[in-house]
Amino acid sequence: MVGQTQAVFRDHRDARRHQPAADYLGLGVGPSQNGHPGRPQPGQKIAFQKLQAGLPGGLGLGIAGTYTSQTGTPAQTLLPTYRTPAQSPFFRFRTGMTPTLADGERTRIAPQFHYYVGRFGLLGEYTTVSQDVSRRISATSLREDSLDTTAWQLQAAWFLTGEEESFRGFKPNNVFSLANNTWGAFELVARYHELDPDDDAFVGGAASFADPAVSARKATAYGLGLNWYLNENLKWVLNYEQTSFDGGAPAGADRDDEKVFLTRFALGF
Repeated sequence: MVGQTQAVFRDHRDARRHQPAADYLGLGVGPSQNGHPGRPQPGQKIAFQKLQAGLPGGLGLGIAGTYTSQTGTPAQTLLPTYRTPAQSPFFRFRTGMTPTLADGERTRIAPQFHYYVGRFGLLGEYTTVSQDVSRRISATSLREDSLDTTAWQLQAAWFLTGEEESFRGFKPNNVFSLANNTWGAFELVARYHELDPDDDAFVGGAASFADPAVSARKATAYGLGLNWYLNENLKWVLNYEQTSFDGGAPAGADRDDEKVFLTRFALGF
């Protein structure tokens, strides 16, 4: 899991630039050498700007969508690899001598909502991506299908230091200063997110589009974090993320849970 792919907990305010949930709800859907579903793709496409509906109580609604048509090659399949927040791949289409390729339309729809009141903020997003794929098994055998991947997330945030949560940003009540004995702003954040590839990707045994012994059928993750805003431009982030998998290991077993602590300093202007 719907960013763009830093190995950090997804700060709720980063979503204001509205990367589709397929970017991050792949649990940080990381970039693939063969293409990425959350970045603009070559070819004809139609993109809808986010529609912002300001409603009473700090409620906002939005939707985004893209359309493109592409055909991959064995050297560049134009299909994504989905990754955890720690950037570990957990789903990829088959590669090698008979890879799965993007072969036709890719359509993405991503509705979103946010609600901010006082020091509390909540953001939710759902994304569905429909991708035409093909895989040539032999000179006389070609498999084709349209696969739907879905993902969703729910994020919450709470300012411990009294600042007001907002979709468009905020200003700390004070900045970090030892001389003035002030410490900036502190914010607790939490997120739950899932990504569910199409079951049809695993149908067909050795002729399947994805290998069930390597790729997970579903990934579910939650994260907890603390953001420390030293000033308007400098932020320190500490997060814990835990990801669970359905499948993704040999003999139909589940891949082991991934548990990680992640931290970073971010400087913005």
